[in-house]
Amino acid sequence: MQDRNSFENALEQLERWNRIFVAAHIMPDGDTIGSALGLTWALRSLGKNVTVTCHDHVSGIFDYLAGLRELSPKLPTDEELLVYVDGSSSDRFGPAFDPNLFHERPVLEIDHHITNEFFAPMNFVDPNAASTAEIIYRLTSLSASASIRLSRSAC
Repeated sequence: MQDRNSFENALEQLERWNRIFVAAHIMPDGDTIGSALGLTWALRSLGKNVTVTCHDHVSGIFDYLAGLRELSPKLPTDEELLVYVDGSSSDRFGPAFDPNLFHERPVLEIDHHITNEFFAPMNFVDPNAASTAEIIYRLTSLSASASIRLSRSAC
């Protein structure tokens, strides 16, 4: 049986599901924004339907990133997989992380912080990574079906 907290499981989850919810943490920095948007565009390039959210104000300094305006407060609806990026604890995602909204769906958290609390049912945490964006890059570049367009890789 595969380890639910492994890189391989995170990759399998991202490849398996077609409707995916991606959440960036509150008080967003460049890593969470780039990770959420980069993952969103990579998954969309595979034909997946992705909802991306952030429950906090996103600075205009990131206006050059494609899809930035999509980072508005949203809650999971009919998505099949819920993904939370770059937060070491569940409270970093505001109302977007609410176990009452999970409804037995798979929930994956991807992070690089050594202080991560492994709060989701599935967690891929690599404290040796410089950023969560580095992990997202590894996941999307190793996907058997991924083809990330250069214009979206700026995230």
